[in-house]
Amino acid sequence: MFAIEHFARFKACFPSPLAFVDGNNQEGKSPAAWFSNVDRTKLGSTIGALPLAVNRTSLLAMAADGGIGTAEVCISIFAWGGMRGNHRDLLFARPLDPWIAIADHVRRNQLSRSRAYDSFAALRANGDGNPIAGMGPAYLTKLLYFLAPGTPGSPKGYIMDQWLGCSVNLLTGRQVVKLDQQVKWQVRDGQAKQVVDSIVSNVNTGQDYEAFCQIVEALSLRLGESWTPELTERALIADGGKSAHPWRTYVKEQRLKHFSFA
Repeated sequence: MFAIEHFARFKACFPSPLAFVDGNNQEGKSPAAWFSNVDRTKLGSTIGALPLAVNRTSLLAMAADGGIGTAEVCISIFAWGGMRGNHRDLLFARPLDPWIAIADHVRRNQLSRSRAYDSFAALRANGDGNPIAGMGPAYLTKLLYFLAPGTPGSPKGYIMDQWLGCSVNLLTGRQVVKLDQQVKWQVRDGQAKQVVDSIVSNVNTGQDYEAFCQIVEALSLRLGESWTPELTERALIADGGKSAHPWRTYVKEQRLKHFSFA
């Protein structure tokens, strides 16, 4: 199922799973600050207090707390994930009810991950405008990951952003996740270099998403007892920035190698 060379590199990059940030350590943006400039009169519902700081562990606890509203949890997830301001403004420039209703069903474990994915995607193509403008697959799958309680008969979905998509496609040697790719030239350090941008395509379906999730779960089993699907997902994303994790660097190199004509 996995390409021998790339799987070996992945294992070398991760002798053990990455730990989740917990305690008072912040990840991403402050939900309260991130949402502060949104015109709440357009939302069709009241938004309660938002946390000043979150991380993966605290978001999972928020989602499991029935005393916290689903809208507040979703806003906090988007802030944690670093949703861009223009995408935030598109999403919250209209009533929340169409997609919050789906999010509520996910939180109550009333939808499988594939059906939930298709339910969100159907809003984008319903012909009455786009109630989830600004929320692409990378962000709707963040909702599926954090909101779903996860049970043996109805496991959690996992985040399907560009780095998960690129990693899974590289490890399997096939297009499990459909990605829109753009190759362009940029001047870096005084030299023109090719770079590749990847976006998870809107044409992915719930069936595609289910296949992706099953790959994450299969990889977890392959890695051994200390790994869970959630820890495997975290490793596949790795970290970017100027001091990128070796796995992220390897994925970028392999992606560029695939598209480069040099």
